[in-house]
Order: sequence, then C-alpha cells, then structure tokens
Amino acid sequence: KKTFYTVQFGVFMQEQVNSSIRNLDDVWYNTTENGTYVYYSGEFNSPQEVTAHKNKVAELYPNAFVVTLTK
Repeated sequence: KKTFYTVQFGVFMQEQVNSSIRNLDDVWYNTTENGTYVYYSGEFNSPQEVTAHKNKVAELYPNAFVVTLTK
C-alpha cells in the first residue's frame, strides 16, 4: 500500500465533464457508497509539492484542500 497526498476539489452527484476540470492535471475520482463522485487532482509525496498544486487548483475551485490517501 502507498500513502500519498492529493487535492480534493469537489464532490458531485454525477460524473463531471465540464471544461474547468479539463484544465486541471491528473484528475481522477472515487465513487462513494452513496453514489457521489469525489474528485481529486494529482498524487504527491511531499507536503510542499501538494500545497503548490492545491494553490493552482484553488484558482478554479476555491474550496480545494489537501487530503492524504492510501491505495
């Protein structure tokens, strides 16, 4: 198992195809048991790298934040 940092920028009721998401790098999502789509951008090993990326994502999604995940 690998632990990494990523930027969570949205939770949506359906899969997103809008143009602002296409402007982000390395976008992916997980679906929850409730059927929502949790969107993330990037996978980083250091807090410094993910923070810099979060600042870029926050220009499009002001409520973006850093999370730690394991997969």
